[in-house]
Amino acid sequence: MRFIAEEESMDTQEIMGWNFPDNNYGQVVGISDAGIETFNGSLNASLTREICQNSIDASVDSSGLPVRIEFSATQIAKENIPGYEQLLSTMESCYLFWKDLDNEKTYHFFANAIKCLKNDFVNVLMISDYNTTGLLGSEKELNTPWQNLVKGNGISDKNETSGGSFGIGKSAPFACSKLRTVFYRTLDINTIRATQGISRLVSHRVEKDKIAAGTGYYGNVNKNLAIECIDTLDKIKMRTSSGTDIFVIGYDNLEEWEEQIICELLEGFLLPILQGTLEVVIGDTFINAESLSRIMDYYKDKVKNAYNYYLVMTSEKTKTIEEDFHGMGTIYLKVLLDDDLNRNVMITRASGMKLFSKNRISRTIQFSSVLLMKGKELNAFFRKMESPQHNAWETDRYKEDPKLARQMRDELFAWVKRKVYELGEYQSGDELDAEGIGDLIPDFFDFDNAGTKKEEEAISNVIKEPWEVKVSEKPESLVSISKQIEMETKERYEDVGMLDEEGEFPTKDVPHGEFNSTDGGEGAPALGNSGEGNRPIEKYKEISTYRMRMFVSDTTETAYTLTFITDCDVNAGYIEVFISGEQSSIVPKIMIAKKVDSGIEELNTQGNHIKVSSIKKGIRNRIVFKLEEDELYTLEVKLYAGAI
Repeated sequence: MRFIAEEESMDTQEIMGWNFPDNNYGQVVGISDAGIETFNGSLNASLTREICQNSIDASVDSSGLPVRIEFSATQIAKENIPGYEQLLSTMESCYLFWKDLDNEKTYHFFANAIKCLKNDFVNVLMISDYNTTGLLGSEKELNTPWQNLVKGNGISDKNETSGGSFGIGKSAPFACSKLRTVFYRTLDINTIRATQGISRLVSHRVEKDKIAAGTGYYGNVNKNLAIECIDTLDKIKMRTSSGTDIFVIGYDNLEEWEEQIICELLEGFLLPILQGTLEVVIGDTFINAESLSRIMDYYKDKVKNAYNYYLVMTSEKTKTIEEDFHGMGTIYLKVLLDDDLNRNVMITRASGMKLFSKNRISRTIQFSSVLLMKGKELNAFFRKMESPQHNAWETDRYKEDPKLARQMRDELFAWVKRKVYELGEYQSGDELDAEGIGDLIPDFFDFDNAGTKKEEEAISNVIKEPWEVKVSEKPESLVSISKQIEMETKERYEDVGMLDEEGEFPTKDVPHGEFNSTDGGEGAPALGNSGEGNRPIEKYKEISTYRMRMFVSDTTETAYTLTFITDCDVNAGYIEVFISGEQSSIVPKIMIAKKVDSGIEELNTQGNHIKVSSIKKGIRNRIVFKLEEDELYTLEVKLYAGAI
C-alpha cells in the first residue's frame, strides 16, 4: 500500500509517505514477531543493553572522547507524527483484517494502538549517541550499517570484538512501542544525513485481492529510500554532529523508565563507564566515571551485583591475575576478598559489557570477581557461543566444533575457580585430622578408574596407591577419639517401596520422628495417617570411639576420602556427613559413595547419610564420596551402629 504526502519536492523528486509493499501472494505475517518477542520480558533493560552496545561498537576511536548516549522522553501532538493519517488508516486495516480472522491477540493489539494514535499527544522516547560514526551507507542499496539496520533481517556486519552478532537487537526499540513504530536519523562521519521510519506491523488487506507485507517504511516511497530530514523530528531536536538518533513512537514504558535504564546501565556497562569510554544521560541524571561513585552509592540496594563488581574494580585490596589462554589472548581475573560479597564472577568481553554472572564458585569464600578477556581471537571464539540476548555461553552455538567450545568454556571456568580458591587461601587437599592419627595415610581415588592414581596439576604431594598402604590389625600407635557422649538412640526412617491403594506404606502408625521431611529428604513423607507418614523405622546408636581421618581427594570432582577404624563391630550402620563452621546450616547431599579397600563396593546413600555394613573392629575402612553440590566444604562425620 502506498500513501503519498501532499507535497512533493521538485528538487529531489522525492515522494514522501508510508509504503507497505505488496506481499505478492507470499507469507502472511502475524503479531508474534520473533525478534520483538525476544525482548518483551524486560523492555527497558533490553532496550538499554542493545542501544549501548551498538553505540560503543560505533565509537570514533581517533577522537579520544567517550561515547555519549542520551535518553530523553517527550510528547508530540498526534498530527506531528510523520504520515499520521496514513499510519492510522493502516492500523485500522490491520485491526479489521485480523478481527475477521478472529485472532484475538492481534486485533486487541491494534485496538490499543489505534487508541494510542487517537490521543491528542503521543509519548516519544528519543535516544541519541555522540562521538560515534553514525550509521554509514545510507546512500547505498545493500550491506551497509544503515541498510542492515533499516531493511536487514537477521543480518549483522559486526566484527569479532563488537557487541552484537545476530542482527536481532534492532527489535528492542519496537518492543517498547505501542505502535511498533520507530524513526531512525543519522548524520555520519562523511556528513551524509538520512532519516527513515519503520513500522513493523502485520499483513493486512489493501485491495480485494491484494495483501500488504507486515513491515512498512516512511520516506521516499520510490524503492523505500531514506530522505535527508523530517521536519517534525528536527523540531524535537536538531543533530549537528555525527551520530544516530532513535525515536520510539508510542513509547510504552514511561513508569519508572529512568530508574530502570540507570539500573541496567550500572549492571551491564559498569566497566566502560569506569574506564571513561562511555557516559550516559538519562533524563536529568548524568553518569560518567566521575559521578559513578555517587550514583552507585544511591542505587546500590537496587543493583547489588553491580555494586559488588564496582568494589572489585575500585578497591585497593583487589588482586589481579593474568594468563595467556592458548595463545588466543589474555584473560584477566580481578578478585576482591571481603565479607558479604556476592561470591559471583562477572564475565565480560573486549568492550567491557557484562555478559553474565558466573556463580557456583564457592559458598565458603567471601569474594567477588570480574573476568576480562583481551585479544581479537579470544573474543571471536567465545562470541560464537553467545545467546541472541548476549547473556549466556551456549556451546552448541559454536557450529564448527561444539565439543571444543565446551572444553574451552569449562577450562576457563575451572581456571577462574582455581584462582579464587588460591587467593582465598584454600589449600588443596586440606585435611580434617583427629589428633594423633597421622599413620592413616590419605589416598586419591578416581571414581572412573579404581586402583589408579588421578593426576591433578594443583597437587604436588606424592600419594601412595591404595595397595601400598598397610594398616596394622591392632595399630598400637593410634589414639582413640573419645567423645564422651551419651549413647542416645536415634530413629531413622527407611523407604520400603510403593504406597498401597490407600496412600499408605505397608507398616502402619509409625511415629513422626526427627528425621522426617516433606521436601524429598529422609523420613516418612507427609502422607498417611493425619499426614504423619507410614514408614518403618530402624534404630541406631552413635559409636563413641573411633579413629578417623578425612580430606578432599579431588577438587575438580568435589570428592572426599574418609578413612576410619572402629573399636567395635558394626553389622549395619550409617555415616552422617555434615558441614562444620559457619555453613553448618547447609545440609550436604551425597551423590555417590564407594568403599575402596579390597575391591570396590558401591554404597547406598540417602541425603547426607551413607549406609555401611560388616565393619570389623580394628580394621581400616576407606570410603570415597562425592557431593551433589559443586562446592568444597570443611566436613565432619558421625558414625552410627544399628541398635536393638
